[in-house]
Amino acid sequence: MEALTIKKIIEDYREYLTDREINDLERIQLSVPYNISADSLKLALFGEEWDFMTYEKSNPWSQEYTNRVNRKRKAFGIKPIDGQGSVSDMSSELFCEEVIKQSKIVK
Repeated sequence: MEALTIKKIIEDYREYLTDREINDLERIQLSVPYNISADSLKLALFGEEWDFMTYEKSNPWSQEYTNRVNRKRKAFGIKPIDGQGSVSDMSSELFCEEVIKQSKIVK
């Protein structure tokens, strides 16, 4: 199985990403050799896990938004996020740790 790197995410999963996510990933890709953290990648790639903190309403998410982020999460093998912005496990964190590790190896 081929390593999943930041470069591969940008190239092969572009259809699942927003322009902002692509820009953030490209910025992070340039920083990989300089001790970039998995948390930085997670914020860029799975920012929806923090979106709920910016809203005052109990459920600001549209079904369209929830479907879009869950389509992206499914493509990466990450558990879906619910309509409240909650995650049920650490799969996105573990995913990002592995991508950073592979990106440093393949770079």
